[in-house]
Amino acid sequence: MRLTSAFFLLALLSFSVCAQGDMNVTLDDGRKVALHDDSTYSFVKGKARSASEEFNFTLNDGRDIILRKDGTWGILAKADGRAHLTMMTMEASATGKEPSVTQSTRTAKKLAIDKLISQVQTEVKKTKFTKNEITKCVRGFINEDKIQTEITTGTDVKVSIAFNRSEIQNIEDCLNGAYEDASTPADTGKKK
Repeated sequence: MRLTSAFFLLALLSFSVCAQGDMNVTLDDGRKVALHDDSTYSFVKGKARSASEEFNFTLNDGRDIILRKDGTWGILAKADGRAHLTMMTMEASATGKEPSVTQSTRTAKKLAIDKLISQVQTEVKKTKFTKNEITKCVRGFINEDKIQTEITTGTDVKVSIAFNRSEIQNIEDCLNGAYEDASTPADTGKKK
């Protein structure tokens, strides 16, 4: 292992959350990294905007972080069969082009929700979650105030839905609850 990589595999010394939602991390070699809430990062001091090679480190709370060469960061999934959603925000938008505004809204909403479900599926692809479990958890946290609608032209409607980190954590918790429920014996439907 290269010496520079070894520095970053060691435990993190400290971290703090800024008012903007960024997390400032001090690596054990003394360099400071700002983990931005849009899943990008930058070194706080110095000219480097991203790492010359990918490397991982562990936060004090046990989460494993990866800094990628492309300037993005993420939380590494653990191979324990549970959902670990790493994104800080999750957004999807779609446009419906139907004969009526109501139909366009319905179509756009379905397409936007399908995009959100697809994002979660990508994050948990190495687990045994079914599309139905993912759909149930994502839809369970979408209420009318989460849905932004805009009539673009005529009867065309654009729908946007966004989740922040806290809401994504709720979806993760829902999935893990669904996973634990799925591991219990199924109800046979017979009455005692």
